[in-house]
Amino acid sequence: MKTKQIIYIALLFIFFINCNDKVEKKDIEAEKIKVQNTLTSYFNSLAQRDWDGIRVLSTNDFILLENGLVWNNDSLINAMELYWSGTEINYSFDFKRTEVDDSMAWIFYHNTGTILTDTTEIKIHWVESANFTKEEGIWKACFAHSTMVGQPEVKKRE
Repeated sequence: MKTKQIIYIALLFIFFINCNDKVEKKDIEAEKIKVQNTLTSYFNSLAQRDWDGIRVLSTNDFILLENGLVWNNDSLINAMELYWSGTEINYSFDFKRTEVDDSMAWIFYHNTGTILTDTTEIKIHWVESANFTKEEGIWKACFAHSTMVGQPEVKKRE
C-alpha cells in the first residue's frame, strides 16, 4: 500500500512541476511581448513627437548609440525638433530575438523607418538591439544600439 501512495505522490509532484514549467514559459512569452510592445511604443512616441511618452518608456539615463553618435532622450528630442519637424515618420519592426531574465530584457530586431516630407520619401533600414529594465513592474528601455544598413532610399513624391 505504501508503494502505491509513494508512486501516487511522485506522479502528482511530476504533474505539478510540469504545470509550473508551462506557466513559467507562458509568463516569459508574455513578458517578451511586453518588451516588444515597449519598443514599438517608444518609436511610436518618437514618430508622434510625444516627448513625455518617450520619457515614460525609458529610464532617466537612457543611452542610444547610433552610427558612432551617442544620444540621450534630450539630445534625441532636440535633433528631432531641429531636423525632422514637418515630417511624417513611420517605423516597422522585424523582431529576431527577445530574451527576458527577471527584471532585465534584451531584444535584437530590424527597424525600417519611412520618412515623408511634402516632396520626398526616405526609407532607412537599421539593425538594432536594445536593453530593458523593469521598474515598478513596467519595462523601460535603458540602452540601445543602432547601425544603418546600406544607404537610405530617397524617392520623389508625386
